[in-house]
Amino acid sequence: GIMHVMMEKFLTDAFAGERERHTLETLLASRLSDNAILFGKLGASVAYGWSMALVSMFLGAISVNLVFPEGGFAFYPLDRMLLGILLAFLGCLMIALIGVLVSLRAPTARAAYQQLSIVMLVIYFVPILGLQFLPASFTGPIFLWLAGIQLIPALLGLAGIMLVANLALFAIARARFQRAKLIENG
Repeated sequence: GIMHVMMEKFLTDAFAGERERHTLETLLASRLSDNAILFGKLGASVAYGWSMALVSMFLGAISVNLVFPEGGFAFYPLDRMLLGILLAFLGCLMIALIGVLVSLRAPTARAAYQQLSIVMLVIYFVPILGLQFLPASFTGPIFLWLAGIQLIPALLGLAGIMLVANLALFAIARARFQRAKLIENG
């Protein structure tokens, strides 16, 4: 949603925007370590996106209570709320890592935004649109299986997959963040 669009704008500016404004050289010439620069770019983006996700969860709970006031105040069950918070963090971290990887390679912030937008379209829309064009004989068993799974274990499994993917993306980002190459290409 809007959170991802705002994060994309923020992320594409991380390195490509600095390169475009000719401030990347100054940042890279600073006494900050490579890890500090990388963690700073990631941390700022994740903090922004995650805080927006948490506010959205809270506003969603308030909205439900305003629309359906009967029965008293309702809030998320604790296990689902904690999993939602964890999944939001892991999702924001994944988007931030992908964005940093794109921004490291892109010559301009606009190019980075376009590349990241394509990646996000593939991640979001290909599965959704792809399912609509598959025959019911294929999707029917998938939906039946999904209807029968337990929510909490499934979300924990998703969190585990996201954690592994984030660790892999982080390793790639650390390997690709090379001060000397960024100065050369700047």
